[in-house]
Amino acid sequence: MSSSVELEVSYKIGNAQVNVFPFPHIYVRDIFPAQFYAELLARLPESAQLKPIEEARPVKGYPERFVLALEGEDLAALPSPQREFWSALAG
Repeated sequence: MSSSVELEVSYKIGNAQVNVFPFPHIYVRDIFPAQFYAELLARLPESAQLKPIEEARPVKGYPERFVLALEGEDLAALPSPQREFWSALAG
């Protein structure tokens, strides 16, 4: 992620209102710049490139959840444009 994107995301988080009900949390609408978000959507991996969360992390009971591990062979298995994007993001 470029430093300008990181700066914008940090700014939005730092200026977000803290909601206290039903528990303290923030909600940031449009957190990413539009151009970066469009690229992120374009670089999303195919469903077949994801693995069940239970295989990637020590989590049980969520068979409908899938993840892309941003490391090792999962990242290496992506086609070049996707691999470059997600590697830079994980960076």
